[in-house]
Amino acid sequence: MVLFEGKSLGKRFGRSWIFKNLDLTIQPGDRIAVLGSNGSGKSTLLKIIAGFERPSKGEVAQLDPKPEFGFSAPWSDLYEDLSLVQLFELHTSFRSFPMQLDPFLDKCWLKEHKLKAFSSLSSGMKQRFKLGLALWGNEPLVLLDEPTSNLDMDGKEWYKEQLGSSPKDKAVLVATNEPIFDTDSSFRRLAIADYKQ
Repeated sequence: MVLFEGKSLGKRFGRSWIFKNLDLTIQPGDRIAVLGSNGSGKSTLLKIIAGFERPSKGEVAQLDPKPEFGFSAPWSDLYEDLSLVQLFELHTSFRSFPMQLDPFLDKCWLKEHKLKAFSSLSSGMKQRFKLGLALWGNEPLVLLDEPTSNLDMDGKEWYKEQLGSSPKDKAVLVATNEPIFDTDSSFRRLAIADYKQ
């Protein structure tokens, strides 16, 4: 089963190519680290995989049915005025999710904050909540952009533990400039800089 297939992908802004001639196939169980410096095009590639953006050139296979995916990024927004209870209920109203509210929040270290508005949480708390929704859902593909940004060292250890315990048949793609924190030895590496020419 193929979860994503892109051939000769390229993206440019104005006259500048961010990347081009990039082939990528994602299958169940794949672990892929998209590496590059800030502004190199890592997030753009994730957006293309997710269908948020279209490539400037190349072809994305139209899979039927299109696999669902979990997604987390520091720049992705949730409804700031809703409480964690409300956000969880909203998410699970349209996504299959294997956990109940209290075990989920406990696993995110957020149980005592369940009635607080999302806007009142620290950046690290927000990140753990978003990562939990992405990593623990039933989707076969997880896309994570800079997953440990905003996390302190305890939070990074928490993330590593959750990543290591994710099902082996789930594909995980991580865009990062800090692979020492964001991935492990099971990840194969895709360097955006290799696709600049």
